[in-house]
Amino acid sequence: MNAINTRPDSAPNRTLLAGLLIFFVFVLNVYRALNQSITHDEALSYNAFASQNWRTIFFSFNSNNHVLHSALIRISTTLLGLSHLSVRLPALIGGLLYMAAMERICRDFFIQRNTYLLVLSASILSPFVLDYLVIARGYSLALGFLMLAFLIGRRIIVSVSKQEEISNSQAILFSTLCGLSVAANLAFAFPATALLILLLTQIIWTSQRINFWKSTLKILLPAGLVQIILNPAIFKFNSQTLYFGADNWAASIRSISKAVFGGYDFGRFAQFNTPTSEWLLRSFPFLFALIGLLGGVLILISVLSKGRDRVSDDWIFVFSLLSLTITLSIIAFYLFGALYPFERTGIYFVPLFVLLLGMSYEAIAGNGWRKILHWFATATIFITILVFIVNTRIQSFRGREYDAGSQEIYSMLRTLDIKKNTKIGINWLMEPSLNFYRNLYGDSFMPRFTRSALSGEEEYYVLLPLHSKEDRQFISANEVFTVFEDSISQAIIGKANN
Repeated sequence: MNAINTRPDSAPNRTLLAGLLIFFVFVLNVYRALNQSITHDEALSYNAFASQNWRTIFFSFNSNNHVLHSALIRISTTLLGLSHLSVRLPALIGGLLYMAAMERICRDFFIQRNTYLLVLSASILSPFVLDYLVIARGYSLALGFLMLAFLIGRRIIVSVSKQEEISNSQAILFSTLCGLSVAANLAFAFPATALLILLLTQIIWTSQRINFWKSTLKILLPAGLVQIILNPAIFKFNSQTLYFGADNWAASIRSISKAVFGGYDFGRFAQFNTPTSEWLLRSFPFLFALIGLLGGVLILISVLSKGRDRVSDDWIFVFSLLSLTITLSIIAFYLFGALYPFERTGIYFVPLFVLLLGMSYEAIAGNGWRKILHWFATATIFITILVFIVNTRIQSFRGREYDAGSQEIYSMLRTLDIKKNTKIGINWLMEPSLNFYRNLYGDSFMPRFTRSALSGEEEYYVLLPLHSKEDRQFISANEVFTVFEDSISQAIIGKANN
């Protein structure tokens, strides 16, 4: 692998553009963190783990307890008090780390300014990714640590290819970041482990001067120590608690593709919402697969005819990381019953595939038919980024519209004549969020919300008629009339007509 790119700097203005992009996205993330209601999953993790004692946080193995992230939430809420911001502060920091890491990676990988900006924008502006740069579930923190490890790992490989000795600090930092990624969210065990194995393999393969055991200790030991110190719950691993996932790769791929590309339109620009545009939006995954495949074939042909260069080495590195990640998940599925990545648990595929796509996009450039194909690829990526921007949300998280108004619902409950013994029946999905706000406001007069089945004898109800057929049937059967309806989620506070 050749030396890291140094930009023939038209780089100052492109770095300025990237800095502005990251700044505005971070401001958007802070705004959403402050103003959007706490979601079911966030509240569940906080109520059951982050708000508990240290022993519960560090020694409870559960898919809702992302240990390092839970510990950081406990620290931030202890120091700053309980609020939207303090719960989501670790996620915001993780999002900033992720964006900064992607900017440095794109700067190292891509010489052309257009490619640099397109790839960076695509890796950040996906509404799927944007949501998890705010949601307090450990995904952004894990993404940030993983991509920083990726950045440092690639630079280590560059040094090794030049027969330079790896500094202990560099190796320890790389390994520690891999360990922190897993401690922040266990779903990242596959890519983090794959990155460790890949780097160690390439170091041993490339440099004959490096002692095998010395290299192994430097690359693997810090990551292991991070798990022992910061993520001891992992040693109580139980695949039965990892209920969110796919049982086959077809379902896994569909879920991630749908999360990245599905359900979009041209929003306020209604004139573009035509059958043709709908078909175009649905075709994006296939168009990107075609671009990636063609570019990959051209890179491999170049390797066979001219030998390896910077672009081909980087492409092979990312492709190998993706392949090894998938292989490890298959092994875990058959040996431990761990489900395949599904939607958010496969979010790490997004930046890796975007990098692969960016390199394929650069490889397509040329004359004749390649120039036409390159323009087509440019238009496809550019339109995708525009669609991402148009579909950016500031009132709800995608797929979580049902509890987008949980704060409004709770605030309205506080204005009603509710006492400690008042019976309130709720849709079970609202239980974690409503109890979170009960704790946030310190309302001892408010009864604790439970997931008990609705009996029809409750005085008030919090229901989701737009999202639940059972709630609609209950409202009809018990003649529940609406006291308040949230404008975003259409969740209602109801009262029995008796």
